[in-house]
Amino acid sequence: MNPWLLHLELPGIGLVSIQSYFFWMMAGRLVATEVAIREARRSEQSPAEILRLSIAAILVGLLSARAAHFLFVAPESFKKN
Repeated sequence: MNPWLLHLELPGIGLVSIQSYFFWMMAGRLVATEVAIREARRSEQSPAEILRLSIAAILVGLLSARAAHFLFVAPESFKKN
């Protein structure tokens, strides 16, 4: 698989590149959230709760991944700046 899915030159922003892995992970999360919301409606639960939980899980996952990268993978690259 090509590591880069898309490279765009946007006026005022510059070069925007989207990695394939990131794109497919986000697509999978969106599909999983949609399935969970449909199941919540079917079982007469609150879809808004499912959506809030999904958003919270994505944010916590992103922050945790960044913290783990900072602590374990490349702490020396952060110390230089």
